[in-house]
Amino acid sequence: KIVAVGRLVAQKDYPTLLKAMSVLRSKINCKLYILGEGILENQLKEDIQHYGLEHHVELLGFQKNPYYIMAQADIFVLSSAWEGFGHVIEEAMAVGIPVVSTNCDFGPGEIITNGVNGILVEVGDYKAMAEQMYQILCDKEKAANIVNAAHLRAKDFDVRVIVKQYEKLFI
Repeated sequence: KIVAVGRLVAQKDYPTLLKAMSVLRSKINCKLYILGEGILENQLKEDIQHYGLEHHVELLGFQKNPYYIMAQADIFVLSSAWEGFGHVIEEAMAVGIPVVSTNCDFGPGEIITNGVNGILVEVGDYKAMAEQMYQILCDKEKAANIVNAAHLRAKDFDVRVIVKQYEKLFI
């Protein structure tokens, strides 16, 4: 199970994720769940059909509690062309699933140390994205190591830690 969370907008570059999913599906049986809504929903549905992924990609819409679904996934994927901080990466780390993300400007590279607590691939590189997802799905030890390191990294973003940092800055 692979999960992606985000608005259905150009910024999230879901076409790259669907291309990666098409490649991945030729190697391993898997399913992608996309949580979110947005103006590109109809285009995304067309793209899913174009790649023959109707039985392998499910659009779940907006979810009040995405963490329940995320916690059941084997991988979290962020395919964004650009991001802000990328809270969803930190949330996936805290939930305990390995993250594969594009190394877009701002966010992912500030949170993920590539190969340690997550995987970074270049924006738009669906082949690398598919390969990294495949490796995590097939190498349980690698996945477990990433999850352990990611869990530690997620603690850096705990509200108690952040508040102490703000206190030091202003006092």
